[in-house]
Amino acid sequence: MASPASFAAGTRTVCMRRCDGYVFPLGRLHARADLPVHAAACAAACPNAPTEVFTLAPGRAELEQSVALDGRPYLRAATANLYRRTRVENCSCQPSGAAALLMPLADDRTLRPGDVVASEEGADLVAGLSRTGPALVDYRIAALSRPHRNAIEDRVGALRRDAAKAAFREALQAKGSGARRLQVAEAQIPTLPTVGASAGFAPVVSRGEGFAAVRMVSPSPFGH
Repeated sequence: MASPASFAAGTRTVCMRRCDGYVFPLGRLHARADLPVHAAACAAACPNAPTEVFTLAPGRAELEQSVALDGRPYLRAATANLYRRTRVENCSCQPSGAAALLMPLADDRTLRPGDVVASEEGADLVAGLSRTGPALVDYRIAALSRPHRNAIEDRVGALRRDAAKAAFREALQAKGSGARRLQVAEAQIPTLPTVGASAGFAPVVSRGEGFAAVRMVSPSPFGH
């Protein structure tokens, strides 16, 4: 449990929606002086409801293990986990029918070097900070230890997707290089007899010259 006066290195902040106890992670807390910034980020992330900042001690993974700034455990809050049991009327982070706006990363004062943020391709590592915003590096090419990269990969899976795409392309190329064209030979098929005529065979008539390439189908890692 973090004391009100100081926080251990690696302490994270958690935002709680007071009306139903819904909690979500905020960022890493480096000093008590950063608390107002985290409180502002908490309120900005859930502008339609009252919020409160909690802290999660290093080594704790479950948000339920967080504590308020006065040391009160989350599980002792009046609305702890209420959102899991019932839906509280008029208790949401965004007004009904309104789409949430993402905070620009340049305005997020909780970011620190080493943080990981989601991206369209997977995740980026915060390599540095400046007045214009954070410098981001794709975690797949960032200078990281293997355990750190594996921890991100377990959640994001971009490296696995890259490997699946490469294997899929190789499979298509392998099949394409050995693809052959099929020729429809002249053949005779039986036809139904008509009145006054005996049963016979009619030739298959070719529709156009040349031969069409056969479409090759290969299992894809992107479909179900």
